[in-house]
Amino acid sequence: MTLNTNATIEKSKESSHILVNINAARKGELVKLPSIVPMTAERIIG
Repeated sequence: MTLNTNATIEKSKESSHILVNINAARKGELVKLPSIVPMTAERIIG
C-alpha cells in the first residue's frame, strides 16, 4: 500500500476521484470522501 503524500486534497478534472493525504487531512477534508461521515472522520483523526 502506498500513501499519497502530495496535495492534501485534489480533485481531477478528468475523473471523480479525490486524493487525500490521510496523514495531514482534517475532518472537513475527510468527510468529502465517499462513505466518510463526521463521526468516522473524528475516529480517524483520533
